[in-house]
Amino acid sequence: MMMPSWSHPSAVERMMHLRTPGFVRSFWKMIEGLLRGKIMKRGAKLGPDIQQRLRSLIPDHPLVADLRSASCLEPENYYSFVAAGRIVPHHTEIAAFTPKGIRLQNGVTIDCDMVMLSLGNSTPSFPFLPAEYRAMLESEPDGVQLYRHLVHPKIPRLGFAGFNHGFLHVPSVEVGTLWLSALWKGNLRLPPLKSMEESIVYLQTWKREHIHFEPSRSCGVNTRFQQYLDILLKDLDISPYRKLPDVLAEVFARYRASDYAEVFSDYQRRQAKEKILQVSPLMH
Repeated sequence: MMMPSWSHPSAVERMMHLRTPGFVRSFWKMIEGLLRGKIMKRGAKLGPDIQQRLRSLIPDHPLVADLRSASCLEPENYYSFVAAGRIVPHHTEIAAFTPKGIRLQNGVTIDCDMVMLSLGNSTPSFPFLPAEYRAMLESEPDGVQLYRHLVHPKIPRLGFAGFNHGFLHVPSVEVGTLWLSALWKGNLRLPPLKSMEESIVYLQTWKREHIHFEPSRSCGVNTRFQQYLDILLKDLDISPYRKLPDVLAEVFARYRASDYAEVFSDYQRRQAKEKILQVSPLMH
């Protein structure tokens, strides 16, 4: 509920983020403080140099902008190793290789036996598609721009199950595949082309304003997976409240893949009524 997102499908979420943004910001400030305290605790009573070394690991920007597809998780004992001097971080770039190692742009020379370059990922490419479709899908530096992260409004009979990846990746792909199946079977009716394009632009703009750049920024939902799944389920006329009737669990318990185990059965029951579903283009 506290996660800032391009869409807040429930009335309670919308009220919190639109009417009480200061409360939401304070919540994330608290989370940042807890994480900062956890990091600095590793160097408690170990001297100012070690404290400064640990402090250099804390970003100088808010946490929320880093909640993206490339979110990093702490390796086991990482901060303890930094505090002990077994890992020495440098905020700089490699300037050159030397006969014994590397020279950094901050002037530091490091002798080493091995250099490992972790270069991340590149923007998705589609060499197997016609040139006109490739131009539509590969034109942006931050990835594929899709409606509902599943289809391109101008490319018929083609869907993507996987560019909606998040912390619950398998349920996202499965629900996305069900959405595509409903669309191609004629059980789901898309909005007009203009509305879908406006929705894509809105999402693209929001991500560029609130999430740090990465080559796959536009083709992932990551920490916004729950809001995203809520949108797809509402499109399919399936309840997004997967833990009900347990209200306490719905509000406070963590959502897991098992919570979406009955989605297909729910969809089959809905389709037994032979109802054609109309997709709402935007859910702010």
